[in-house]
Amino acid sequence: MSARANPAVVGGFVVGALVLLVAAVLLFGSGAVLRERVPVVAFFSGNVRGLQEGSPVEFRGVRVGTVTELRLTLDVDSMDVLIPVYMELDPRSLTLAGGDAAGGDGGTLSFLDALVERGLRARLDLESFVTGQLAVGLDMYPDSAVTRTGAVADVYELPTVPSTLDRVAAILQELPLQDIAVKLIDTLDNVARLLADDQLDNALRDAAATTADTRQLVGELRAALAPLLGDLDAAVKELRGAVAEASRGTSATLAEYRRLAQDGSARLDGLAGRIEHAVEEVGGLRATLDARVAPVSEAALATLREAQGAVAGIEDVVAADSRTRYNLDEALAALAEAARSLRIMADYLVQNPDALIRGRNP
Repeated sequence: MSARANPAVVGGFVVGALVLLVAAVLLFGSGAVLRERVPVVAFFSGNVRGLQEGSPVEFRGVRVGTVTELRLTLDVDSMDVLIPVYMELDPRSLTLAGGDAAGGDGGTLSFLDALVERGLRARLDLESFVTGQLAVGLDMYPDSAVTRTGAVADVYELPTVPSTLDRVAAILQELPLQDIAVKLIDTLDNVARLLADDQLDNALRDAAATTADTRQLVGELRAALAPLLGDLDAAVKELRGAVAEASRGTSATLAEYRRLAQDGSARLDGLAGRIEHAVEEVGGLRATLDARVAPVSEAALATLREAQGAVAGIEDVVAADSRTRYNLDEALAALAEAARSLRIMADYLVQNPDALIRGRNP
């Protein structure tokens, strides 16, 4: 009769196997079975070829989930075939800043609602040009409308936007590809006929000959124009030297004119001072004559008025803009002589007031 198994040993083996199983799950699965997953679904209008179970779900290049299932759904009301793409999002891939994270599926779905209101949309992105693999890309499109089918009631539905491939396909469908192909074929036929025509060869040979003649003509023109260009360069240099010399002469002439103007201005200032002094003397003489010859006849007063007019005329003559200012030296000498004569006459009249009636005694 065989020995009975020890229950403690069997229990130890069972507990050890469970511990090893849990450790293997945590080690090789990186804790995936213990992570919280949020199931969502999205309906894409285009072709989903290249999208499969296990394809990544990314938000601007950061992986936030995985595609879990693709199905075909028939809408009985509209008789349209829909392709729901089921995904699982990992809430731990998103870290909240500036507030406290809400726990549980209800908090996560509320947070998704807030993101959708701000523009969160799903679209198909080409992951590889070589293999044609697709991925689900999430991004913010605040200007797009929120469109949901409502075909799946128990899973949160993410609104979608058309992918770049869908927009390109729509543009290509609108293009008249058949007309373009016909025109392209006609163009190629015309090019082929042109290349096969002998006139093209003749035209190319004529063009080559024309090019050679043009090159020869350009060479001859360069050889002929080289001496002329040298003479022109020398003439330009001489002209520049003459202009520079004339500029220096003009500068010297202007300096001389400036010096002469300064000397003339100084002399005119002195002459004006002398004229003003003479005018003051004549004015004093006039005042003296008015005081001493008050009882003289009307003829003497007329003479004094004429002298006053002459003095006024002299003031106009000695003005700054008078053309005869440079002759005022001689006029001053004559004016001084006249003033002396008037002074002698005034003294004589003071001493002999009756001389105006009787005349001067011999």
